[in-house]
Amino acid sequence: MSLARPLHSTAVDGPVADLVSRDHAALASHMAHCARSRGTWFKLRRYLQTGQAAVAGRLVTAALVGAALAAGAAHWLA
Repeated sequence: MSLARPLHSTAVDGPVADLVSRDHAALASHMAHCARSRGTWFKLRRYLQTGQAAVAGRLVTAALVGAALAAGAAHWLA
């Protein structure tokens, strides 16, 4: 029993190989970028973004409450 050569080829060469190579390089670059972005300051940035999102939705309300408190304090001190 001899092993016959298959009728199909799974080897990639030519323009397809170049495309696969570029995709692999782009994925490696993206993964390195993601790893760097989760560095030392990642947690602090995440907390600051969460706080900013909470305040940004209530910015006008927070400004009005602050103005009312300032006016009340000015009236009470006068």
